[in-house]
Amino acid sequence: MSRKPQITRPLAHSHSPLLSFSPSPPHALMLAWLAALFAARWLMPTEGAVEGLTLWLVQLVLFTAVARAAWEWRFGEQRFRFDAIDGAIGLLILSQVVSALTVVFGVGNARAAINIAWEWIGSGVLIWMLRQELTSLRVVRQLCLGLSLTAGVLAGFGLWQHYVGYDEMSREYDRLVAEHDRLSERLRGDEVSPVSVSAADVRKLEALQAEMARQQIPIEKEARQSLEQRLKGSREPLGLFALANSFAGLLIVMGLIVVGLMGRPRTSQWVWVLLAAMIAFCVLLTKSRTAWVGLSVGIGWWTLRLITAQWRRANSPTGRTPWLQIGTWMLLGASLVGFAALNGGLDQAVLSEAHKSLRYRLEFWQATWATIREHLWFGTGPGNFRDYYLAHKLPQSSEEIADPHNLIFDVWANAGTLGLIGLLACVGLMVRQVFKLPGQNQKGNSAGQVENLPPEMAWTSSAVWGVGLAFPLSAIGMEFFGHGYDERLWWLGGIWCGLWLIGVVCSRRRDSSIQADSGSRVGPAALHRAGSPSGKSIEEGGPALEANLSHPTGSFQPAASAVPLRNYMPMALEGAIVALLVHLLGAGGIAMPAITQLLWLVWVMRTACWASAVALEEEKTPSESLWRSVLVARISAAGCALAVGGLSLVCLMSATMPELLCRTSLQAGDFEWGRHQIESAQARYLNAAEADPWAIEPWERLADLGLQRWQQSKLDADFDAAIRRLQVVSDRLPFASRPLRRLGQAWLSRFNRSHSPNQAKIAAEFFVAAIERYPHHATLLSEWAIACEGAGWDENAREAARKSIRQDEINRVAGHTDKYLSSDVRRRMERLASGDSPANDAN
Repeated sequence: MSRKPQITRPLAHSHSPLLSFSPSPPHALMLAWLAALFAARWLMPTEGAVEGLTLWLVQLVLFTAVARAAWEWRFGEQRFRFDAIDGAIGLLILSQVVSALTVVFGVGNARAAINIAWEWIGSGVLIWMLRQELTSLRVVRQLCLGLSLTAGVLAGFGLWQHYVGYDEMSREYDRLVAEHDRLSERLRGDEVSPVSVSAADVRKLEALQAEMARQQIPIEKEARQSLEQRLKGSREPLGLFALANSFAGLLIVMGLIVVGLMGRPRTSQWVWVLLAAMIAFCVLLTKSRTAWVGLSVGIGWWTLRLITAQWRRANSPTGRTPWLQIGTWMLLGASLVGFAALNGGLDQAVLSEAHKSLRYRLEFWQATWATIREHLWFGTGPGNFRDYYLAHKLPQSSEEIADPHNLIFDVWANAGTLGLIGLLACVGLMVRQVFKLPGQNQKGNSAGQVENLPPEMAWTSSAVWGVGLAFPLSAIGMEFFGHGYDERLWWLGGIWCGLWLIGVVCSRRRDSSIQADSGSRVGPAALHRAGSPSGKSIEEGGPALEANLSHPTGSFQPAASAVPLRNYMPMALEGAIVALLVHLLGAGGIAMPAITQLLWLVWVMRTACWASAVALEEEKTPSESLWRSVLVARISAAGCALAVGGLSLVCLMSATMPELLCRTSLQAGDFEWGRHQIESAQARYLNAAEADPWAIEPWERLADLGLQRWQQSKLDADFDAAIRRLQVVSDRLPFASRPLRRLGQAWLSRFNRSHSPNQAKIAAEFFVAAIERYPHHATLLSEWAIACEGAGWDENAREAARKSIRQDEINRVAGHTDKYLSSDVRRRMERLASGDSPANDAN
């Protein structure tokens, strides 16, 4: 098959993307689509990746990679470049995949490991494709412009959550829960006879359960405690994430990038100042101490780099140390802190309890280190950390954490030593890039420090409006792939579009004003004559024009309209990297796709800025400067298309389709269970288990359903079926405490009916095995004591009761209210510990 001739771009060398005025249409559409895929991660709870709720985005990324490689193979250069940066990212991803495979072919939560492994692969492929498009400072600024607008919309939404949304959510929560509990009591016949329950009440209860599921409100009363504490006891903005720390990590990066965009005409600087202030204020309201520290370190790094850069140019006419700008930003920051403290956004406990937060993290890291030593080489596997961690959790530790709250320990614990090497390689290349900076070129231009006016109509570039596509993409994807309808995305998307249109109109007026002041812009036909006073074209040796075109902005401006402006973007990106890394040293998130992609994107954007600066210094094309790392390789586009196509197919068969079918059947089963259709619910759960052989959740639901059925029928066959299903979960998670505890509770329930000592002994044995995997759980210890009492093991019962009381005292001293023993259980433990155990003691 013959290839079509490649279309040459006018007035541009084929190897220099900076010499073209705009990307070709296919590349423009690709950049817009990639920007939408990236920003979509900000618009949904990134913490749901372990459950497979965002696998559809991974599948879209892989399909896009196949199309991108096929297009390049058919119409492009037929080769892709890879260097040390891609190698470091690939090594980190490979470690996660290897660790996940050890779980799949061994023991553990294989579904969680597979989901997280594919999320890592999808993140790496997306960043690699974005890196192919981000080849100039101009495109970097355009993408930052669109992302900054999105961050501003999310920050505004966070402010609305703090001041308005939580009150509305609390009222809606109380209404839904009260009505649901009232109808549930009626259906159970606790208030009136079941005969008086109407079909309308059943339908209303089903509708309430569906609404509670959409708003992620647990049906069971016991499971609502933590949600109620967070909803009514805190007002931290979450954005569209599930954790304030994740939202704060996003905001500190984008806040610094917004400041980096301020090298623009003074007429629009106040807009960026306002946007930066709003983002900073939202960061304050999140009460994320690690984000505050990270932002402070990032600003300090940027300030130091700015001062040293000015000192290097002390003999230059523009070499002025920006003390006034630094002082202005410090004053603005102090004002925001004061305002937040006055209106109740900050309280004394945020600072006074900072030492507790640090102590908690030290406890997390101590237990994590013990976990790492047991799984040094391959790690626990993605998504499996918590069950291994609980065996080493300190008695006074506060949380049953899902990650170590430290990016180094997180990668090391989950992916083993290979993951640690990959992480250190990434950080090492980031540091190497910072300290290998260009100086001045022969023309006396300080590379990357000043630039001309931004390119005309930057607001209408594909990188900007492509980010806006993320809102409908996320809304449609969440509705059709099991998340449910979320009208907030449409409202926020509408706000984004309104602000974008305002930016387009204002940029048109600004550009018209510049043209009126400086004369009409040089048209394409005149570019060949504008290179030098003699009118030579680029090909004829116009050095002035080529120096202008090879500038990091990638834009052409006539000499009469050139307005030198500070280019803060490279330093802003450096500060953002430092801020996010410092934040992740004390917070979770490195395994969350949104945070991982954000870190990698800022890194590759800084690489593009560095390449543009090197190109200006050495008078080379940015494409030549971009790929000059330690390792450079070329891989056939056809080979890439086949490889990514294979990955896409494997992802579809091993993750996307099984997870989607399983989750659909689980939701249908939950609906049938809520209607008390036990047989139908069981059939749905069996379909879920068949659709996804790696999933554990269907077997847990089947076991719970079987126990409920046994409690109603009192048949041994129903109990035995439930035990077999619980045993399946325990066999898959032999290191986990939860399934063993559930088995002990099941046998203890049977003992409470039959009062057979043998059943109590079986329950006690399961509790002992569960305690070995989670030794510092007060309620679990109390259940062991009760089982020992029923089995007639008085000495063991006293020992278990004393341990339970001791752990409860530790929890009370530490203030862990969610782990207190109830008053009835506490009194019973005290009686058992003293040796007083009445036979008629209520269970």
